Amino acid sequence: MPAYIQGAGQISILQTTSTGYGDWFQVHPNIRNVTVQASVSGSSVGAPVTGTIAVQASNDGLNPLISTLGLITFSSVGSPGVDGFSIDARWNFIRAGLTTGTTQSSGSSFSVIVSAHVP
Repeated sequence: MPAYIQGAGQISILQTTSTGYGDWFQVHPNIRNVTVQASVSGSSVGAPVTGTIAVQASNDGLNPLISTLGLITFSSVGSPGVDGFSIDARWNFIRAGLTTGTTQSSGSSFSVIVSAHVP
């Protein structure tokens, strides 16, 4: 199992150039609020990149909940691009993935970081 999301600071939960989901990351039981930030960078500044990052939660680290926590969509964004959201919920695991239908310029990549908010 990858890193444990706890305390202040950022954890990288996805760094990818292809579609699919990353590993599940365990969330400390005392963490309730998290901020998710996705970024995209192309092979050159201003290179068009389109894609959607889906963020999922799980209680067992194997099966995602029926509802997705959030979607971050980059629609023909010029590289680099950044977007995100915050959520207040209790679950044990979180992961992110690049959905199918993503159009990338050669050499572009997507990344997702999570910041925990300690009560």
